[in-house]
Amino acid sequence: MNPSDLTCINSTLNFIGKHAKAQHCVPILTFDQPLYWKAMNIIKDEPLNSPLKSVILRLGGFHLEMSFVGGIGHLMEGSGITELLETVYAPNAVTHMTSGKAIARAVRAHFLIDTALTSIILSHIYGIPLPDEIENETGTNDINPANYINTDNTDINAEDL
Repeated sequence: MNPSDLTCINSTLNFIGKHAKAQHCVPILTFDQPLYWKAMNIIKDEPLNSPLKSVILRLGGFHLEMSFVGGIGHLMEGSGITELLETVYAPNAVTHMTSGKAIARAVRAHFLIDTALTSIILSHIYGIPLPDEIENETGTNDINPANYINTDNTDINAEDL
């Protein structure tokens, strides 16, 4: 029998539900996403006194992560995250990342976004200009930390840098 067949899923759920009821325990099953949705629909359509109503379904770890990343992509749609990611990744890759299909890239991209936002916030808190601000001030891309670090309240001399 094909594992993705509704009859197979239904018989598996009934078997586990009846055995769990006999053992006085709550069955917890983990499925990948396509089977999870089929099992959820089977349980939803069961009567209230059915042993299947006590079955707890879990989405598998990888598919849970895919769903989570896809949810972030959906919620952040229109916020500029797509345009931001397209400065680093190809537009097709960004579409797959925000839909939750390219997990490894999406996780790296979210780390990049986190690092960029943290850098911007900390630069404003501590008054340290970002590299593009330094370039605009000096007209070059040379960054000399001695020009931008306030050493009045420290034991460090600017020359030590």
